[in-house]
Amino acid sequence: PRWESVGEKSIVISPYALDTNDMKMWLDASYTPKDWEEYLIDTFNWLYNESKTSPNKMMSVGIHLRIAGRPGRMQSFKNFINHAKKKNDVWFATREEIAKSFISQIASPN
Repeated sequence: PRWESVGEKSIVISPYALDTNDMKMWLDASYTPKDWEEYLIDTFNWLYNESKTSPNKMMSVGIHLRIAGRPGRMQSFKNFINHAKKKNDVWFATREEIAKSFISQIASPN
């Protein structure tokens, strides 16, 4: 996350990744839930390994009920979550929780 000035105020901007977003399955019918699952796990593993020498990695996963929430896609998302939960020092957080944590650690520039 980072601070962004908006007029006289500052707001927290939370990174949002399109490559890990479930929207890919909506836009490309050939992109399967298994493709998405594999990509999420590969991305997570890479960031998790990087975090051993460069901490505080963040992985954003965009999920939409109308897309990942479909019965034929839920298992792939569940498999990814179960994979990530097996690792130590992983925090699952909402954007609001991330922003609050950031604010508590990094003072606003205003």
